Amino acid sequence: MLDLLTMIAAILMWICVGEISPQIPTFVSHWATSWLHPGELLGPVLLQLLVPFTVVLGYRWIASRRGVPGHTLLQRGLRIRRIVLLLTWLAILLLANWHQLAASRLPAQWHAVAPLLTFMPLMVASALCALPLNWDPHTRSATMLLSIFIEQLRLSLIVLLPIAVLSGIDSWIFLNPDHGLTLEGYSPVSRDWMLLIVIVFILPAFVGRMVPSRPIPPGPLRERLLCIAAGSGVRSGIPRIWMTGSQPLITAMIVGLLPFGRRFFLTDLFIMNMTNDEIDAAFAHELAHARQHHIWLFLATGCGFLLAIFLVLESHDDVIAFPLVTLLTVSGWIFFGRLSRHLEHHADIVSDELTGKPGAIAQTLAHIARISGTTMSRSGWRHPSINDRIRVLHHHREDPLFRRLFDRHRRRLARMVLLLLIITVAGWFFASGPFSTQPSWSHPIANARAHLQALQARSELPQVDADRQHQLLLGAQVWLEQGVERLRSDDPRHPDLSAAYDTLASIYARLDRPREAASCRILANAARVAEVSP
Repeated sequence: MLDLLTMIAAILMWICVGEISPQIPTFVSHWATSWLHPGELLGPVLLQLLVPFTVVLGYRWIASRRGVPGHTLLQRGLRIRRIVLLLTWLAILLLANWHQLAASRLPAQWHAVAPLLTFMPLMVASALCALPLNWDPHTRSATMLLSIFIEQLRLSLIVLLPIAVLSGIDSWIFLNPDHGLTLEGYSPVSRDWMLLIVIVFILPAFVGRMVPSRPIPPGPLRERLLCIAAGSGVRSGIPRIWMTGSQPLITAMIVGLLPFGRRFFLTDLFIMNMTNDEIDAAFAHELAHARQHHIWLFLATGCGFLLAIFLVLESHDDVIAFPLVTLLTVSGWIFFGRLSRHLEHHADIVSDELTGKPGAIAQTLAHIARISGTTMSRSGWRHPSINDRIRVLHHHREDPLFRRLFDRHRRRLARMVLLLLIITVAGWFFASGPFSTQPSWSHPIANARAHLQALQARSELPQVDADRQHQLLLGAQVWLEQGVERLRSDDPRHPDLSAAYDTLASIYARLDRPREAASCRILANAARVAEVSP
Protein backbone atom coordinates (compact mmCIF):
# COMPACT_ATOMS: atom_id res chain seq x y z
CA MET A 1 0.00 0.00 0.00
CA LEU A 2 1.26 3.45 -0.92
CA ASP A 3 1.46 5.80 2.06
CA LEU A 4 -0.45 8.77 0.66
CA LEU A 5 0.35 10.92 3.70
CA THR A 6 4.08 10.37 3.09
CA MET A 7 3.80 11.44 -0.54
CA ILE A 8 1.76 14.53 0.30
CA ALA A 9 4.24 15.51 3.03
CA ALA A 10 7.15 14.95 0.62
CA ILE A 11 5.48 17.15 -2.03
CA LEU A 12 4.87 19.92 0.51
CA MET A 13 8.51 19.69 1.66
CA TRP A 14 9.65 19.93 -1.96
CA ILE A 15 7.58 23.10 -2.46
CA CYS A 16 8.57 24.72 0.84
CA VAL A 17 12.30 23.98 0.65
CA GLY A 18 12.58 26.29 -2.36
CA GLU A 19 11.60 29.09 0.01
CA ILE A 20 13.46 27.87 3.09
CA SER A 21 16.84 26.90 1.59
CA PRO A 22 18.18 30.48 1.24
CA GLN A 23 17.65 30.92 5.00
CA ILE A 24 19.72 27.89 6.04
CA PRO A 25 22.55 29.06 8.30
CA THR A 26 25.98 29.14 6.64
CA PHE A 27 27.59 26.72 9.09
CA VAL A 28 24.94 24.09 8.24
CA SER A 29 25.69 24.47 4.52
CA HIS A 30 29.43 24.16 5.14
CA TRP A 31 28.89 21.06 7.27
CA ALA A 32 26.68 19.47 4.58
CA THR A 33 29.20 20.08 1.79
CA SER A 34 31.90 18.37 3.83
CA TRP A 35 30.23 14.98 3.19
CA LEU A 36 27.76 15.72 0.36
CA HIS A 37 29.83 17.24 -2.41
CA PRO A 38 28.02 20.06 -4.25
CA GLY A 39 26.70 19.04 -7.67
CA GLU A 40 27.09 15.30 -7.03
CA LEU A 41 24.02 13.16 -7.74
CA LEU A 42 25.23 9.79 -6.45
CA GLY A 43 25.58 10.73 -2.77
CA PRO A 44 22.00 12.03 -2.24
CA VAL A 45 20.55 9.15 -4.26
CA LEU A 46 22.37 6.51 -2.19
CA LEU A 47 21.39 8.28 1.03
CA GLN A 48 17.70 8.25 0.07
CA LEU A 49 17.77 4.63 -1.13
CA LEU A 50 19.92 2.87 1.44
CA VAL A 51 19.10 4.52 4.77
CA PRO A 52 15.31 3.84 4.79
CA PHE A 53 15.74 0.34 3.35
CA THR A 54 18.40 -0.55 5.93
CA VAL A 55 16.30 0.77 8.83
CA VAL A 56 13.12 -1.04 7.70
CA LEU A 57 15.07 -4.25 7.01
CA GLY A 58 16.62 -4.07 10.48
CA TYR A 59 13.22 -3.52 12.07
CA ARG A 60 11.78 -6.48 10.12
CA TRP A 61 14.57 -8.76 11.35
CA ILE A 62 14.25 -7.65 14.99
CA ALA A 63 10.44 -7.90 14.92
CA SER A 64 10.59 -11.40 13.43
CA ARG A 65 13.03 -12.54 16.10
CA ARG A 66 10.69 -11.23 18.82
CA GLY A 67 7.61 -12.84 17.29
CA VAL A 68 5.65 -9.62 16.66
CA PRO A 69 2.21 -10.42 15.10
CA GLY A 70 1.85 -9.74 11.39
CA HIS A 71 -0.61 -6.84 11.61
CA THR A 72 1.34 -5.10 14.36
CA LEU A 73 4.59 -5.63 12.46
CA LEU A 74 3.08 -4.07 9.36
CA GLN A 75 1.60 -1.06 11.17
CA ARG A 76 4.82 -0.29 13.01
CA GLY A 77 6.86 -0.91 9.88
CA LEU A 78 4.75 1.52 7.86
CA ARG A 79 5.17 4.14 10.58
CA ILE A 80 8.94 3.64 10.68
CA ARG A 81 9.11 3.75 6.89
CA ARG A 82 7.22 7.04 6.80
CA ILE A 83 9.45 8.71 9.38
CA VAL A 84 12.76 7.56 7.87
CA LEU A 85 11.70 8.32 4.30
CA LEU A 86 10.66 11.87 5.19
CA LEU A 87 13.76 12.54 7.28
CA THR A 88 16.15 11.42 4.54
CA TRP A 89 14.08 13.28 1.94
CA LEU A 90 14.29 16.47 3.98
CA ALA A 91 18.03 15.92 4.44
CA ILE A 92 18.80 15.69 0.71
CA LEU A 93 16.45 18.60 -0.07
CA LEU A 94 18.03 20.94 2.47
CA LEU A 95 21.63 19.77 2.63
CA ALA A 96 22.23 18.63 -0.96
CA ASN A 97 19.91 21.19 -2.63
CA TRP A 98 18.31 18.22 -4.38
CA HIS A 99 15.25 20.11 -5.63
CA GLN A 100 17.49 22.25 -7.89
CA LEU A 101 20.34 19.80 -8.44
CA ALA A 102 18.23 17.13 -10.15
CA ALA A 103 16.34 19.62 -12.34
CA SER A 104 19.56 21.33 -13.45
CA ARG A 105 20.66 18.15 -15.26
CA LEU A 106 17.75 18.33 -17.74
CA PRO A 107 17.33 20.53 -20.84
CA ALA A 108 14.87 23.42 -20.63
CA GLN A 109 12.45 21.58 -22.94
CA TRP A 110 11.90 18.75 -20.44
CA HIS A 111 9.90 20.80 -17.94
CA ALA A 112 7.48 18.11 -16.77
CA VAL A 113 10.19 15.47 -16.36
CA ALA A 114 12.11 17.45 -13.71
CA PRO A 115 9.70 16.67 -10.80
CA LEU A 116 9.65 12.98 -11.72
CA LEU A 117 13.46 12.88 -11.76
CA THR A 118 13.53 14.76 -8.45
CA PHE A 119 11.12 12.34 -6.78
CA MET A 120 12.55 9.17 -8.36
CA PRO A 121 14.87 8.30 -5.42
CA LEU A 122 11.97 8.73 -2.99
CA MET A 123 9.66 6.55 -5.10
CA VAL A 124 12.24 3.79 -5.46
CA ALA A 125 13.13 3.97 -1.74
CA SER A 126 9.45 3.67 -0.78
CA ALA A 127 9.04 0.64 -3.06
CA LEU A 128 12.21 -0.96 -1.68
CA CYS A 129 11.00 -0.49 1.89
CA ALA A 130 7.79 -2.36 1.02
CA LEU A 131 9.76 -5.53 0.25
CA PRO A 132 10.98 -6.36 3.80
CA LEU A 133 7.51 -5.58 5.19
CA ASN A 134 5.89 -8.05 2.74
CA TRP A 135 8.56 -10.74 2.89
CA ASP A 136 7.45 -14.17 4.08
CA PRO A 137 9.50 -17.15 2.91
CA HIS A 138 6.47 -19.46 3.16
CA THR A 139 3.95 -17.42 1.14
CA ARG A 140 5.92 -14.79 -0.80
CA SER A 141 7.79 -15.62 -3.98
CA ALA A 142 10.31 -13.45 -5.82
CA THR A 143 7.73 -12.85 -8.54
CA MET A 144 5.20 -11.58 -6.00
CA LEU A 145 7.76 -9.25 -4.42
CA LEU A 146 8.64 -7.88 -7.86
CA SER A 147 4.95 -7.23 -8.56
CA ILE A 148 4.67 -5.40 -5.20
CA PHE A 149 7.71 -3.28 -6.09
CA ILE A 150 6.29 -2.38 -9.53
CA GLU A 151 2.86 -1.64 -8.05
CA GLN A 152 4.42 0.76 -5.54
CA LEU A 153 6.17 2.64 -8.35
CA ARG A 154 2.97 2.76 -10.41
CA LEU A 155 0.97 4.23 -7.54
CA SER A 156 3.67 6.83 -6.89
CA LEU A 157 3.61 7.88 -10.53
CA ILE A 158 -0.18 8.28 -10.41
CA VAL A 159 0.18 10.66 -7.46
CA LEU A 160 3.01 12.62 -9.05
CA LEU A 161 1.53 12.91 -12.54
CA PRO A 162 -0.59 16.03 -11.83
CA ILE A 163 2.30 17.52 -9.86
CA ALA A 164 4.64 16.97 -12.81
CA VAL A 165 2.23 18.64 -15.23
CA LEU A 166 1.61 21.64 -12.96
CA SER A 167 5.29 22.04 -12.14
CA GLY A 168 6.16 21.76 -15.83
CA ILE A 169 3.76 24.59 -16.65
CA ASP A 170 5.22 26.66 -13.81
CA SER A 171 8.78 25.99 -15.00
CA TRP A 172 7.89 26.91 -18.58
CA ILE A 173 6.38 30.21 -17.42
CA PHE A 174 9.47 30.96 -15.32
CA LEU A 175 11.93 30.21 -18.14
CA ASN A 176 9.92 32.13 -20.77
CA PRO A 177 8.82 35.43 -19.19
CA ASP A 178 8.75 37.16 -22.57
CA HIS A 179 5.67 35.13 -23.58
CA GLY A 180 3.53 37.22 -21.23
CA LEU A 181 2.17 34.38 -19.06
CA THR A 182 3.31 35.64 -15.68
CA LEU A 183 0.61 34.36 -13.32
CA GLU A 184 1.29 37.00 -10.72
CA GLY A 185 0.20 39.63 -13.21
CA TYR A 186 -3.30 38.14 -13.30
CA SER A 187 -3.73 36.72 -9.82
CA PRO A 188 -2.87 37.90 -6.30
CA VAL A 189 -1.82 34.31 -5.50
CA SER A 190 1.78 33.33 -6.14
CA ARG A 191 2.76 30.35 -8.29
CA ASP A 192 3.68 28.26 -5.23
CA TRP A 193 0.31 28.87 -3.62
CA MET A 194 -1.55 28.14 -6.85
CA LEU A 195 0.34 24.85 -7.03
CA LEU A 196 -0.55 24.03 -3.40
CA ILE A 197 -4.24 24.82 -3.99
CA VAL A 198 -4.43 22.63 -7.08
CA ILE A 199 -2.63 19.79 -5.26
CA VAL A 200 -5.12 19.88 -2.40
CA PHE A 201 -8.14 19.70 -4.70
CA ILE A 202 -6.74 17.34 -7.36
CA LEU A 203 -4.95 14.68 -5.31
CA PRO A 204 -8.12 13.21 -3.72
CA ALA A 205 -9.50 12.57 -7.21
CA PHE A 206 -6.51 10.33 -7.92
CA VAL A 207 -6.91 8.25 -4.77
CA GLY A 208 -9.81 6.33 -6.30
CA ARG A 209 -7.49 5.19 -9.08
CA MET A 210 -4.55 4.76 -6.77
CA VAL A 211 -6.27 2.44 -4.31
CA PRO A 212 -7.30 -0.94 -5.79
CA SER A 213 -11.00 -1.05 -5.03
CA ARG A 214 -14.43 -1.97 -6.31
CA PRO A 215 -17.95 -0.79 -5.40
CA ILE A 216 -19.78 -2.75 -2.73
CA PRO A 217 -22.06 -5.07 -4.71
CA PRO A 218 -25.85 -4.70 -4.46
CA GLY A 219 -27.22 -6.33 -1.35
CA PRO A 220 -28.13 -5.71 2.29
CA LEU A 221 -24.72 -4.24 3.20
CA ARG A 222 -24.81 -1.68 0.43
CA GLU A 223 -28.43 -0.71 1.11
CA ARG A 224 -27.75 -0.34 4.83
CA LEU A 225 -24.71 1.91 4.34
CA LEU A 226 -26.50 4.09 1.76
CA CYS A 227 -29.42 4.45 4.19
CA ILE A 228 -27.05 5.67 6.93
CA ALA A 229 -25.45 8.14 4.47
CA ALA A 230 -28.86 9.45 3.41
CA GLY A 231 -29.87 9.94 7.04
CA SER A 232 -26.69 11.90 7.72
CA GLY A 233 -27.24 14.27 4.79
CA VAL A 234 -23.77 13.51 3.38
CA ARG A 235 -23.37 12.81 -0.32
CA SER A 236 -21.18 9.73 -0.48
CA GLY A 237 -21.81 7.76 -3.65
CA ILE A 238 -21.48 3.99 -3.45
CA PRO A 239 -18.99 2.95 -0.74
CA ARG A 240 -16.06 0.95 -2.07
CA ILE A 241 -14.22 -2.16 -0.92
CA TRP A 242 -10.49 -1.54 -0.65
CA MET A 243 -8.71 -4.67 -1.91
CA THR A 244 -5.68 -4.81 0.38
CA GLY A 245 -4.18 -7.91 -1.21
CA SER A 246 -1.12 -9.13 0.69
CA GLN A 247 -1.27 -6.45 3.39
CA PRO A 248 -3.62 -7.21 6.33
CA LEU A 249 -5.21 -3.78 6.82
CA ILE A 250 -8.40 -3.52 8.85
CA THR A 251 -9.58 0.06 8.51
CA ALA A 252 -11.96 2.52 6.87
CA MET A 253 -11.25 5.94 5.39
CA ILE A 254 -12.73 8.93 3.58
CA VAL A 255 -10.99 10.99 0.89
CA GLY A 256 -12.07 14.14 -0.93
CA LEU A 257 -12.99 17.65 0.12
CA LEU A 258 -15.95 18.32 -2.13
CA PRO A 259 -19.10 16.17 -2.41
CA PHE A 260 -18.56 15.18 -6.05
CA GLY A 261 -15.01 13.97 -5.29
CA ARG A 262 -15.74 12.28 -1.97
CA ARG A 263 -15.06 8.54 -1.63
CA PHE A 264 -15.54 6.10 1.27
CA PHE A 265 -13.42 2.98 1.55
CA LEU A 266 -13.74 -0.14 3.74
CA THR A 267 -10.98 -2.72 3.47
CA ASP A 268 -11.90 -6.26 2.47
CA LEU A 269 -10.54 -7.68 5.72
CA PHE A 270 -12.61 -5.17 7.69
CA ILE A 271 -15.83 -6.36 6.05
CA MET A 272 -14.84 -10.02 6.50
CA ASN A 273 -14.03 -9.74 10.23
CA MET A 274 -16.59 -7.22 11.55
CA THR A 275 -20.23 -7.63 12.44
CA ASN A 276 -22.97 -5.61 10.74
CA ASP A 277 -23.24 -3.16 13.64
CA GLU A 278 -19.47 -2.64 13.68
CA ILE A 279 -19.35 -1.99 9.93
CA ASP A 280 -22.21 0.51 10.27
CA ALA A 281 -20.46 2.28 13.16
CA ALA A 282 -17.13 2.58 11.29
CA PHE A 283 -18.88 3.88 8.17
CA ALA A 284 -20.84 6.39 10.28
CA HIS A 285 -17.56 7.51 11.89
CA GLU A 286 -16.17 8.41 8.44
CA LEU A 287 -19.47 10.09 7.52
CA ALA A 288 -19.15 12.18 10.68
CA HIS A 289 -15.81 13.59 9.48
CA ALA A 290 -17.54 14.83 6.33
CA ARG A 291 -20.76 15.97 8.02
CA GLN A 292 -18.94 17.99 10.71
CA HIS A 293 -16.45 19.50 8.20
CA HIS A 294 -13.43 18.03 9.96
CA ILE A 295 -11.47 17.75 6.72
CA TRP A 296 -11.92 21.46 6.07
CA LEU A 297 -10.65 22.21 9.58
CA PHE A 298 -7.54 20.11 8.87
CA LEU A 299 -7.02 21.95 5.59
CA ALA A 300 -7.49 25.38 7.19
CA THR A 301 -5.00 24.51 9.94
CA GLY A 302 -2.37 23.38 7.46
CA CYS A 303 -2.87 26.42 5.22
CA GLY A 304 -2.72 28.77 8.20
CA PHE A 305 0.63 27.47 9.43
CA LEU A 306 2.08 27.23 5.91
CA LEU A 307 1.05 30.81 5.20
CA ALA A 308 2.62 31.92 8.48
CA ILE A 309 5.88 30.19 7.47
CA PHE A 310 5.89 31.93 4.08
CA LEU A 311 5.25 35.28 5.77
CA VAL A 312 8.24 34.74 8.07
CA LEU A 313 10.48 33.81 5.15
CA GLU A 314 9.50 36.92 3.20
CA SER A 315 9.59 39.45 6.03
CA HIS A 316 12.62 38.44 8.17
CA ASP A 317 16.32 38.22 7.54
CA ASP A 318 18.28 34.97 7.34
CA VAL A 319 19.38 34.98 10.99
CA ILE A 320 15.94 34.78 12.62
CA ALA A 321 13.88 33.25 9.78
CA PHE A 322 15.21 29.72 10.21
CA PRO A 323 14.49 29.41 13.98
CA LEU A 324 11.07 31.04 13.52
CA VAL A 325 10.20 28.56 10.78
CA THR A 326 11.34 25.71 13.03
CA LEU A 327 9.18 27.05 15.88
CA LEU A 328 6.14 27.39 13.62
CA THR A 329 6.63 23.88 12.25
CA VAL A 330 6.81 22.33 15.72
CA SER A 331 3.82 24.40 16.91
CA GLY A 332 1.80 23.36 13.87
CA TRP A 333 2.66 19.72 14.45
CA ILE A 334 1.54 19.86 18.09
CA PHE A 335 -1.65 21.85 17.40
CA PHE A 336 -2.64 19.64 14.45
CA GLY A 337 -2.24 16.53 16.61
CA ARG A 338 -4.38 17.95 19.42
CA LEU A 339 -7.05 19.07 16.94
CA SER A 340 -7.08 15.69 15.19
CA ARG A 341 -7.41 13.72 18.44
CA HIS A 342 -10.33 15.86 19.59
CA LEU A 343 -12.09 15.53 16.23
CA GLU A 344 -11.66 11.74 16.39
CA HIS A 345 -13.58 11.83 19.68
CA HIS A 346 -16.22 14.00 18.04
CA ALA A 347 -16.56 11.60 15.08
CA ASP A 348 -17.03 8.70 17.51
CA ILE A 349 -19.86 10.57 19.26
CA VAL A 350 -21.59 11.49 15.98
CA SER A 351 -21.21 7.88 14.80
CA ASP A 352 -23.36 6.66 17.69
CA GLU A 353 -25.94 9.34 16.85
CA LEU A 354 -26.09 8.38 13.15
CA THR A 355 -26.44 4.64 13.74
CA GLY A 356 -28.75 5.00 16.74
CA LYS A 357 -26.78 2.23 18.45
CA PRO A 358 -24.92 3.61 21.50
CA GLY A 359 -21.71 1.73 22.13
CA ALA A 360 -21.39 0.34 18.59
CA ILE A 361 -18.29 2.38 17.74
CA ALA A 362 -16.69 1.43 21.10
CA GLN A 363 -17.30 -2.23 20.29
CA THR A 364 -15.77 -1.69 16.83
CA LEU A 365 -12.63 -0.11 18.25
CA ALA A 366 -12.16 -2.88 20.80
CA HIS A 367 -12.65 -5.55 18.12
CA ILE A 368 -10.07 -3.92 15.83
CA ALA A 369 -7.60 -3.81 18.72
CA ARG A 370 -8.10 -7.53 19.41
CA ILE A 371 -7.61 -8.52 15.77
CA SER A 372 -4.61 -6.30 15.13
CA GLY A 373 -2.92 -6.89 18.47
CA THR A 374 -2.91 -3.15 19.21
CA THR A 375 -2.57 -2.07 22.84
CA MET A 376 -5.79 -0.43 24.05
CA SER A 377 -3.86 2.22 25.99
CA ARG A 378 -1.58 3.28 23.12
CA SER A 379 -2.23 6.66 21.53
CA GLY A 380 -0.76 8.26 18.43
CA TRP A 381 -0.11 11.68 16.95
CA ARG A 382 -3.52 11.93 15.29
CA HIS A 383 -5.53 9.28 17.16
CA PRO A 384 -6.16 8.97 20.91
CA SER A 385 -5.89 5.58 22.58
CA ILE A 386 -8.86 3.23 22.33
CA ASN A 387 -9.31 3.31 26.11
CA ASP A 388 -9.48 7.11 25.98
CA ARG A 389 -11.97 7.05 23.08
CA ILE A 390 -14.26 4.66 24.96
CA ARG A 391 -13.96 6.75 28.13
CA VAL A 392 -14.93 9.96 26.29
CA LEU A 393 -17.88 8.20 24.64
CA HIS A 394 -19.16 7.04 28.01
CA HIS A 395 -18.74 10.41 29.73
CA HIS A 396 -20.29 12.34 26.84
CA ARG A 397 -23.35 10.08 26.95
CA GLU A 398 -23.76 9.99 30.74
CA ASP A 399 -22.40 13.30 32.06
CA PRO A 400 -24.14 16.56 30.92
CA LEU A 401 -21.35 18.73 32.36
CA PHE A 402 -18.69 16.78 30.45
CA ARG A 403 -20.83 17.06 27.31
CA ARG A 404 -21.01 20.86 27.61
CA LEU A 405 -17.27 21.18 28.27
CA PHE A 406 -16.43 18.87 25.37
CA ASP A 407 -18.62 20.77 22.90
CA ARG A 408 -17.28 24.09 24.18
CA HIS A 409 -13.69 22.93 23.64
CA ARG A 410 -14.54 21.79 20.10
CA ARG A 411 -16.00 25.19 19.27
CA ARG A 412 -12.95 26.86 20.82
CA LEU A 413 -10.60 24.83 18.60
CA ALA A 414 -12.65 25.71 15.51
CA ARG A 415 -12.51 29.41 16.40
CA MET A 416 -8.73 29.16 16.93
CA VAL A 417 -8.32 27.63 13.46
CA LEU A 418 -10.49 30.34 11.92
CA LEU A 419 -8.58 33.07 13.78
CA LEU A 420 -5.25 31.60 12.64
CA LEU A 421 -6.40 31.59 9.03
CA ILE A 422 -7.81 35.14 9.19
CA ILE A 423 -4.64 36.55 10.80
CA THR A 424 -2.27 34.87 8.36
CA VAL A 425 -4.35 35.78 5.29
CA ALA A 426 -4.65 39.39 6.50
CA GLY A 427 -0.93 39.49 7.19
CA TRP A 428 -0.19 38.18 3.72
CA PHE A 429 -2.44 40.81 2.12
CA PHE A 430 -0.79 43.60 4.10
CA ALA A 431 2.71 42.25 3.39
CA SER A 432 2.31 41.67 -0.32
CA GLY A 433 -0.41 44.21 -1.12
CA PRO A 434 -1.70 42.25 -4.15
CA PHE A 435 -4.55 44.68 -4.80
CA SER A 436 -2.73 47.90 -3.92
CA THR A 437 -1.71 50.42 -6.55
CA GLN A 438 1.92 49.96 -7.60
CA PRO A 439 4.10 52.79 -8.93
CA SER A 440 4.39 52.98 -12.71
CA TRP A 441 8.04 51.86 -12.69
CA SER A 442 7.56 48.67 -10.64
CA HIS A 443 5.97 46.60 -13.43
CA PRO A 444 8.73 47.08 -16.07
CA ILE A 445 11.48 46.56 -13.49
CA ALA A 446 9.75 43.39 -12.26
CA ASN A 447 9.57 42.15 -15.85
CA ALA A 448 13.24 42.92 -16.35
CA ARG A 449 14.07 41.01 -13.17
CA ALA A 450 12.02 38.03 -14.41
CA HIS A 451 13.99 38.05 -17.69
CA LEU A 452 17.29 38.10 -15.82
CA GLN A 453 16.21 35.29 -13.49
CA ALA A 454 15.19 33.17 -16.48
CA LEU A 455 18.53 33.99 -18.12
CA GLN A 456 20.41 32.86 -15.02
CA ALA A 457 18.34 29.67 -14.71
CA ARG A 458 18.90 28.78 -18.38
CA SER A 459 22.64 29.36 -18.07
CA GLU A 460 22.78 26.61 -15.40
CA LEU A 461 21.13 24.01 -17.63
CA PRO A 462 23.29 21.40 -19.41
CA GLN A 463 22.27 22.64 -22.87
CA VAL A 464 22.43 26.40 -23.36
CA ASP A 465 20.59 28.01 -26.29
CA ALA A 466 22.67 31.09 -27.15
CA ASP A 467 19.97 32.64 -29.34
CA ARG A 468 17.34 32.27 -26.62
CA GLN A 469 19.75 33.75 -24.08
CA HIS A 470 20.27 36.75 -26.34
CA GLN A 471 16.51 37.26 -26.75
CA LEU A 472 16.00 37.28 -22.98
CA LEU A 473 18.89 39.71 -22.51
CA LEU A 474 17.40 42.11 -25.08
CA GLY A 475 14.01 41.80 -23.38
CA ALA A 476 15.57 42.62 -20.00
CA GLN A 477 17.26 45.66 -21.54
CA VAL A 478 14.01 47.02 -23.01
CA TRP A 479 12.03 46.55 -19.80
CA LEU A 480 14.77 47.95 -17.57
CA GLU A 481 15.19 51.05 -19.76
CA GLN A 482 11.46 51.75 -19.39
CA GLY A 483 11.58 51.19 -15.64
CA VAL A 484 14.64 53.40 -15.11
CA GLU A 485 13.09 56.20 -17.13
CA ARG A 486 9.86 56.11 -15.14
CA LEU A 487 11.67 55.77 -11.80
CA ARG A 488 13.91 58.74 -12.56
CA SER A 489 10.94 60.91 -13.50
CA ASP A 490 8.92 59.83 -10.40
CA ASP A 491 11.66 59.93 -7.75
CA PRO A 492 15.24 60.74 -8.81
CA ARG A 493 16.46 60.04 -5.25
CA HIS A 494 14.88 56.60 -4.91
CA PRO A 495 17.36 54.08 -3.42
CA ASP A 496 16.59 51.53 -6.16
CA LEU A 497 17.66 53.86 -8.97
CA SER A 498 21.41 53.30 -8.56
CA ALA A 499 20.98 49.51 -8.47
CA ALA A 500 18.84 49.67 -11.61
CA TYR A 501 21.54 51.67 -13.40
CA ASP A 502 24.19 49.12 -12.31
CA THR A 503 22.07 46.25 -13.63
CA LEU A 504 21.50 48.08 -16.91
CA ALA A 505 25.25 48.68 -17.20
CA SER A 506 25.93 44.95 -16.80
CA ILE A 507 23.34 44.19 -19.50
CA TYR A 508 24.98 46.64 -21.92
CA ALA A 509 28.37 45.08 -21.15
CA ARG A 510 27.05 41.62 -22.00
CA LEU A 511 25.59 43.02 -25.24
CA ASP A 512 29.05 44.41 -26.12
CA ARG A 513 27.96 48.06 -25.88
CA PRO A 514 30.73 49.56 -23.73
CA ARG A 515 29.79 53.22 -24.21
CA GLU A 516 26.25 52.75 -22.90
CA ALA A 517 27.60 50.60 -20.04
CA ALA A 518 30.06 53.34 -19.01
CA SER A 519 27.30 55.96 -19.17
CA CYS A 520 25.05 53.86 -16.89
CA ARG A 521 27.85 53.43 -14.35
CA ILE A 522 28.32 57.21 -14.22
CA LEU A 523 24.57 57.69 -13.74
CA ALA A 524 24.58 55.02 -11.00
CA ASN A 525 27.30 56.89 -9.10
CA ALA A 526 25.39 60.14 -9.50
CA ALA A 527 22.22 58.47 -8.17
CA ARG A 528 24.11 57.21 -5.11
CA VAL A 529 25.36 60.72 -4.41
CA ALA A 530 21.82 62.09 -4.77
CA GLU A 531 20.51 59.54 -2.27
CA VAL A 532 22.67 60.84 0.57
CA SER A 533 22.69 64.54 -0.32
CA PRO A 534 20.31 66.78 1.70
